[in-house]
Amino acid sequence: FVGATREAVSKTLAAWKRSGLVGISRGGVQILDRSELAVLAEPDSI
Repeated sequence: FVGATREAVSKTLAAWKRSGLVGISRGGVQILDRSELAVLAEPDSI
């Protein structure tokens, strides 16, 4: 658990989808650009 609201998670996933980082379906989330998500996960990118 990360303490994020459902709304915040949905907005973030929608932004990532628009950027082509992930695909979203009723069954889950598919990572489309793993390397770019890794860059976003770096502490310096925040």
